[in-house]
Amino acid sequence: MALYFKDLAKKYKNSMKLLINDFMKEYQNVNDNELENIKNLFEETVDKIYAIFGKKTFKRFEGDNIEKTFNRSIMDCLVVSFKDYTKEDLLSKKEVIIDLMDKMLNDSTNKYIGENTKMSFRDTITKSTSSKNVLKDRLLLWQKNLDKLMEK
Repeated sequence: MALYFKDLAKKYKNSMKLLINDFMKEYQNVNDNELENIKNLFEETVDKIYAIFGKKTFKRFEGDNIEKTFNRSIMDCLVVSFKDYTKEDLLSKKEVIIDLMDKMLNDSTNKYIGENTKMSFRDTITKSTSSKNVLKDRLLLWQKNLDKLMEK
């Protein structure tokens, strides 16, 4: 949620822990209505993600081969990007969204390369993941390709 609400360029300093701490300090005294809105936004977003990815949610995969471990970097990409779309719009392109993630995770042609780091999308979710430039590239690469797919 910290990535959701915070201006990454101004607040992020190569530490997700610090960003989350800043977020928690800023939102520690929100009223019940605001807290309920944040909770609903999070739950709705995770529901959209799960409706698309199912057992692949927040995991690296290649086709039907799914890693067992949860990948926080993939979670960052999906939570930040899915907020911009309705569940219905996402479901209408479910298969192509899954295919896009598969292609980006397993690209051997260097089609999905970050502008700041020159790293592949796969590397941005596995190497130096807390680096500000790696995080920025990861989010931008996924968002740009999802928006293109969704024709936004």
